[in-house]
Amino acid sequence: MTLKAMTSSRRAAVVLLALLAALAFSVRAQKLGSLHPFDLDERVWLLTGTSLIQKGTPASWTIFWDKYPHRENMPFGGVNHLVVEPFLDHPPLFALGVGAWAALTGNNGPKPLNWAVLRLPMVLLALATIGVTWLFLRRLCGPPLSSFTLLAFSFFPAHIIASRFVVAENAIAFLLMLCLYAFLIVDREAEENPKRAALAKYIIVAVCGLAILLKLSAIVIPATIGLLSLLRKNRPLFKSVVAATLVSVLLFVGYGAYYDWGIFKSVMAGHGSRPQSFWHFWSIVTQLDLGYFPLRDPSVIIGFVGLFTLLADSVIPWEKRLYIFAPLLNFSLLFLFIAPVESYGWYKYVLFPLLAVGLGHVLTELYRGKAAYYVLLLPAVAVMLEQSRLVESQFQRRAWVLLLYGVVAAAILLRHYTKRINFLPVTFGIALVMLFSLELIWVHSLLAV
Repeated sequence: MTLKAMTSSRRAAVVLLALLAALAFSVRAQKLGSLHPFDLDERVWLLTGTSLIQKGTPASWTIFWDKYPHRENMPFGGVNHLVVEPFLDHPPLFALGVGAWAALTGNNGPKPLNWAVLRLPMVLLALATIGVTWLFLRRLCGPPLSSFTLLAFSFFPAHIIASRFVVAENAIAFLLMLCLYAFLIVDREAEENPKRAALAKYIIVAVCGLAILLKLSAIVIPATIGLLSLLRKNRPLFKSVVAATLVSVLLFVGYGAYYDWGIFKSVMAGHGSRPQSFWHFWSIVTQLDLGYFPLRDPSVIIGFVGLFTLLADSVIPWEKRLYIFAPLLNFSLLFLFIAPVESYGWYKYVLFPLLAVGLGHVLTELYRGKAAYYVLLLPAVAVMLEQSRLVESQFQRRAWVLLLYGVVAAAILLRHYTKRINFLPVTFGIALVMLFSLELIWVHSLLAV
């Protein structure tokens, strides 16, 4: 039975989703309180949210100390923080969400924080992102790509690590994929199911109306949906997205004016004057990190390459490829003109769902017998074998890699010389099991530190 046959039925699709959701949750929730490479960057949202709820005024540490005249000490989470007030570096919406969760769980005072509890919503948000990405691709391209993307996303090492951190980019990634899925419904069901299309449109407008209140980089959401609206000649939706985005901007400006217009203008100017370089767009693949945390995950590079091979695949109608083209184009502009030099690890978080699509495309093509993609897969297995430290001896690692390459080469040669013998599906399965197993071992070792 083919993969398409197994995943085409609703029951099989639900079972696959449930199994992988359970696996994705278990690997992301392990040692949830461990690993703090940028503790202060998580605390900035907690400080802002809890101070807004408790005192009605945002307070947190800042990189723009010279912009704020008022400073004070604030004991929070076992640390005595020097904070500024009112803190206007970021919009308030995400901070209010995590601050409310901190208050509900008793993590809003001077006692040490329970990070496992505080990070739990981030893991659930990651599962929602994986699920909506699968739904989006299943409707857009069908079961094979959606199933392999779901598989790749569940085991994606960089996302497993990143999805635990309390940062706004994780929420932006979810809302972007939700809006892409909603736009697909609007585009395809406006006539067949107008009520469902109308609901999807309301979701898009609501998200765009709140986007800037999450973080300034969330502008990528209305920019992507606006571009898609123009490309699909949906001018009414384009106008609604523009109007909702303007409302979001005005609400943020009003927020800044309410607390201190002078500080707000000075801080926004400070954001615009931070050092940049157009080269840093390419740091997506040259600087493998998560924020300030180095993480040499080849899946990021494979996903990046896979996205462009998907975009260049003329077998897929251009109307479908537009849904990948539009966010990628906007992300490239975001990286070039908005993100400061040191933030490219953060902005990569928002790209993870699309990188998972690229990974899924590579795996789908390998499943279909396109052996050229082993050039990407086999070196990834080799890197994971090394980084997992499952085999300590370099000689033994080389032997295992040589054996794997030999098996793949033999399967390709047999397929080339005789059509009756096809070991490529078995070879693909072996390589995939090795890759995912080694990835999980590597992630576990990172979280055990």
